[in-house]
Parts: sequence; C-alpha cells; structure tokens
Amino acid sequence: MSNNAYLTVRRYEGVPDSKQAASRVQEFIPLISKIPGFISYYLVDEGDGVTVSVSVFTTREAEEESNRLAADFIKQHLAPLLPNPPQITAGQVVARATPSGSSNDSAIGAAARGGDSENGCACLAQQMSKSSRATARRKRADSTNAELTPRKLQVLRETFSLLEPHAGNAGLAFYRNLFNSAPSLRPLFQSSIELQARKLMEALSYTIATFEQPEALLPVLEAMGRRHVSYGVVDEHYDIAIQAMLQTFAQMLEAKFSSEARDAWEEALFFVARVMKRGAADAAVPKQVHR
Repeated sequence: MSNNAYLTVRRYEGVPDSKQAASRVQEFIPLISKIPGFISYYLVDEGDGVTVSVSVFTTREAEEESNRLAADFIKQHLAPLLPNPPQITAGQVVARATPSGSSNDSAIGAAARGGDSENGCACLAQQMSKSSRATARRKRADSTNAELTPRKLQVLRETFSLLEPHAGNAGLAFYRNLFNSAPSLRPLFQSSIELQARKLMEALSYTIATFEQPEALLPVLEAMGRRHVSYGVVDEHYDIAIQAMLQTFAQMLEAKFSSEARDAWEEALFFVARVMKRGAADAAVPKQVHR
C-alpha cells in the first residue's frame, strides 16, 4: 500500500440474500477498480443480514468518487438486495501494521475477509472507532435535511435547471463575488479559477441530485469539509461563500430568482455548510496545501 491510503467502510443491514448481493457486486468491482488510485476492494458477509464492503484508495478524491459510484450502482442494480442506506465510515488510514515480509495491504485484506490477523483488525478498528460519531452526525444532518420540504426541493431543482446551461459563467461569477466581498480569500486559490468554477458547479449539481439520498450526499459533504481544512478554510468563510452564491443566483437569474427561491437556496446552502463544518471538525489541521 502507498504511504497515503484512504479507506471507505460501508455497512449494509437488512440484506435479504447476501449470496445474491455478492454475485451482483461482481459487476461493480470492474467499475470501482477503474477509479485512478484504486488499491483494493473487499466484501464481507457478517451473517444475520449484514454485509460490509471495504475499499482502499491512494487519494481522498478517489475515495469520494467511489462513494458516488457505489450509490449510483446500488440505486440501479442492487436496491432490492440492499434496501437500507449504509452506515459509511471514510477517511485517511492513519495507522497500520503488516506482518514481516507480507504485502503492504495484507493486514487490511485479512481483516476485511474476517481473518484472524490482529494487526489487520487493529487497523480497521481504528477506522471503525469513529463510526458511532459519524452516524450521530448523519442523524443530526438528516433531521436538518427534513426541513427542506418537497416544495423547497422542487424550487431548488427548477432554479438550478435554469442556471445549469450557464454553469461556467455562474461559477466564475461566484468567485468574482467571493473575492470582491473578501479579498483575503484570494490567496487560498492558486490553481486555475476556471477549474475551480467547474468543480464548484459539479459539486452543486451532485448536491441537488442527491438531497433526498443522505447515504450518498452526507459522506461526500463531510469529506469535502475535511479537505477544505487543508486549504485554510475556517467556519467564518462558509457564511461569506453562501452570500456570494446567493448574489450569483440573483445576478444570473434576475427576476426568476424569486424570494421563495432565495429562501430555499439559503436553507439548502446553510445545510451544506453545517455538514461540511462537521466533517472539518473531525479533521486534524494539517500543513496548508494549495489547490
């Protein structure tokens, strides 16, 4: 395993037929293995209707992409066999041990397969020790999500559909508004603003598409929050970004950005910010890096 590794554990309960689920997952493995940075994937049958998958990657971006890919695959091919949203634990592997002379990922592999490797179990246990805290955060976030009524979700999607054909310009307008309101944030962005604008609108599109799928959305937002710590983002910056985004919608949509639309977007953006802050709170503050 490389020096940097990121692991995702998905625990599915209420699985009616674990053997059939495992058979279907064979179709998923070629897809996930094509993600750049893929290291390994394991599927474990715990019995009593519980199935656990473990995937390992060299980058956090690959880990996040795997969560999106898994959510899409389950929705299309495995929904009857995996009827309940998974409990997801995801993050960087911060400690590991391997038997002398073995391959680097054998400890994780042994633990994932249910083997008796004490070192491998310790490695996974350190990741799983955060599961209860992550589950609690997701439950709190779920209750916040429930405040977004079907009507508000409809308004979000209608307004975003108007903006999406002009996503490139909207992304650039957001960063203009952001830097005009807070010039001190400009040094945090040293890569192409055009690229950042595209990533922003892709993230917004994914958020709108998965607002009613917390098992897919929340881990991604939490991971984004953890990653933004390394960029130098602090809690106060989220409020500035929200106002810049609302200003961008008003500029781009003009009269079509009604007071009802503004209220819905403000609530949705504050929800996103809260979940990202929870992810950031779990991250140790590393040396700042530039995007």
